[in-house]
Amino acid sequence: MTWDDALDSLADHPHAWRLRQLCGDDSDPGRRDAWRLEVVRMARGEPTPPAAVAVSVSYGAPAAAGRPCCGG
Repeated sequence: MTWDDALDSLADHPHAWRLRQLCGDDSDPGRRDAWRLEVVRMARGEPTPPAAVAVSVSYGAPAAAGRPCCGG
């Protein structure tokens, strides 16, 4: 299924006009292509992919209160 066919099948979607805008020519081809893939996914009835998992980074234990940093 092409993205254009997918848009036609989503003609009854309440935001079809916005999907057409997002899939049209854009100055950012990466964003445009991502929306085209999303429209095809929606038209096929595929589930929404899970959201990215937040990553927590730790650089060691926090400094003890009242003690200066770096042994100073």
